[in-house]
Amino acid sequence: MSQFSIPLLIGRGKPQLSGRSAGHTQVTACCKPSSRRWQCSRRGDLRGTLLSGAEFALILGIGTSRPSGRNKNQRRSFVFAWTSRRLRSLATCNSLCRSCTNNSEQPSSTCGSALFWTLMYLGPKYGVIGLRNQFEKCADGSLQYVKLAPRPLEAGPAASDDGVVSEAAKDALTSHSSKPAEVGQFEQEPTASFLQMRVPAPEGLGFGQWCRLATAAEEQLIADFKSVDRVAGCANSRGVEVGPDALVEEVQRLAATGPLQSNSCVVAVDDVQDRMPFGLERKMRIHTCTLQDDNLPMNTESSAVLQGLPYGLPAQCNALRQQFSGCQHSLGIVPHINEQQFVVSSGCKGTWVRFDQDDLQNYEHNLDGIPSVEDDKGILFPVTHLWVDFNFPTAKCAFEWFCGTSCLARREISLWPLPTPLFKRLIRWAVGKLRQ
Repeated sequence: MSQFSIPLLIGRGKPQLSGRSAGHTQVTACCKPSSRRWQCSRRGDLRGTLLSGAEFALILGIGTSRPSGRNKNQRRSFVFAWTSRRLRSLATCNSLCRSCTNNSEQPSSTCGSALFWTLMYLGPKYGVIGLRNQFEKCADGSLQYVKLAPRPLEAGPAASDDGVVSEAAKDALTSHSSKPAEVGQFEQEPTASFLQMRVPAPEGLGFGQWCRLATAAEEQLIADFKSVDRVAGCANSRGVEVGPDALVEEVQRLAATGPLQSNSCVVAVDDVQDRMPFGLERKMRIHTCTLQDDNLPMNTESSAVLQGLPYGLPAQCNALRQQFSGCQHSLGIVPHINEQQFVVSSGCKGTWVRFDQDDLQNYEHNLDGIPSVEDDKGILFPVTHLWVDFNFPTAKCAFEWFCGTSCLARREISLWPLPTPLFKRLIRWAVGKLRQ
């Protein structure tokens, strides 16, 4: 029997019909039937190869030593019925990926960006240690990690480490960052000490960068971005209902109010490593996973961090994705705060966090004026930074979630039975490790 090739609709990810020419859709098939994960892109094509005739013969029972029980007409009917079902399944991508068809004229390189800071306040003596994470989710499904790298010597002198920062650098705390650079290329800001470099972010790896901030920047952060009066004694889970058309604009407006969107106030960086016992530092890394449709499993096996999570996480977040711009989404989990889940979209700048609704009741919280989306058991809202406050006379800490200058949720956690003197000693030891 001679070899032959037939284009079959065996794909990966979420499907999307191409609207390039009227009345015609170009469809190809992926090479491995076992990898049946649909993916869609704004270009509207399905990447893949043709299924070999030998594999197709196995499906129909052609050319095998065992009789298939099908005659020629039955086999032809089988092919038409099977292909018809595949074509119908392509049309079901409409709900979660409508922005792909509505924005097909946009290039596939369009990316959404999520910048999030975890700021650990260790008291007036030790100041603030920042943990920076920034990702870009592109319409082709790729996820890039945006990390800081020292500016080359020929690009100009770096800012001094003594805490001196210019007025321009102070103003840059709330300024917009510039356009993303190409993968592996540097992005330069006129007053920044560091450059941004985009690198691939494969699933299964953890990411994060410690940042030492200029003294003036720390003082401004505490003065302008750490007021928790808004949530004191509150339990308001009712955010603002914003229609899908206005949601992107509102979220991007809120994302622009966050702190440290420029690199000008950063004086030193270091990747999150594993220098402390019990994985205390390693568990600060964020681990990512692509969000798939409901009927497709997520790749949680890529990292042990994504398995055995509380509150049934990771969640698909379909209620958010049906309203949120962009056809591609990724989630993020940090082991130290694995009761929450982060979400980034290819069609919008801004970071979303998902709280379980029962868990949110353990926090003082006030979502008044903040767009929020509820799913079966959770609630999602945009955030810009998280304060982890250790500035207490006894062994305790507080988690304070912010969107811009507004505190949205706060919870104090006692570290009892840890003795206070030992707690203070651990703080000093951790600061020494991180600032080596």
